[in-house]
Amino acid sequence: MTAFTYHVLTDAYGDIPFTEALKGKNCKYDDSKTIVYPGIIQMLNDAIDKADDASAKGLLAMSVEDYVYDGDMTKWIRFAKTLKLKLLMRDFEANKTEIQTMLAAGDFLKDDATVHCFEDVVNKSNPFYENDRRQLNTTNNVRACTTLYQYLNENDDPRIEDFYEPTAGSDYSAYKAIPYGSRDSKLYSIRGTSRAVIGALDPVYYMSAAEAEYLLSECYARLGDKGNAKTITRMLLIYHSKDGITMQRISLLTEVNMLSTTQVKMQC
Repeated sequence: MTAFTYHVLTDAYGDIPFTEALKGKNCKYDDSKTIVYPGIIQMLNDAIDKADDASAKGLLAMSVEDYVYDGDMTKWIRFAKTLKLKLLMRDFEANKTEIQTMLAAGDFLKDDATVHCFEDVVNKSNPFYENDRRQLNTTNNVRACTTLYQYLNENDDPRIEDFYEPTAGSDYSAYKAIPYGSRDSKLYSIRGTSRAVIGALDPVYYMSAAEAEYLLSECYARLGDKGNAKTITRMLLIYHSKDGITMQRISLLTEVNMLSTTQVKMQC
């Protein structure tokens, strides 16, 4: 999880304190591409190499103490391998050979990596829910943003009801959003905009199995292996169609994404 945390930080901020990150104040900032990403990958390699040691006799097994995989080291190793592949894709051309080696070996994430042990009681629920809905001085803090709302609405995406509640105004069937940074109460009242859907028992996701499959599909697409890319995509289409998203809609989006993926170089 240390590697995961560093990956989130450097993905968001670029250069970050890494080699001196835990030494206190005035830490130097390390270059994201040449030091941080390689350092994180080495962390993951070290963890993967210890797989046999983790399963050796005589070591205490974890169960309920592990909030993500209940002590299942096989699932943790798959998580580490998938995260490593994700990081290698940050510089696809430089890491192409290693990416191909990993794809050939397989054994990637199959089970969502989530914290899912919450209870609907004070201080034991989902932390976002706990702080925003149960203990904050208002339950109207997190609202729908225009950017995501417009995308969902324009594409007739049924997941909109999973993200937002209908407005608290007279039209309960409507979803309305606020542009980022807007403070004009005359145009965007709290009562007239949609509140984010947050549940006390909602799991906290580190990585989902669906994300892992999309990652694999992207890898194959960028390597020019359309057969494997399409096979994985079809599996995802079947999965998502169960959630009410039409096969035709996802097929169109996927074809566009695959086309753009093969044309865009990802850079650190």
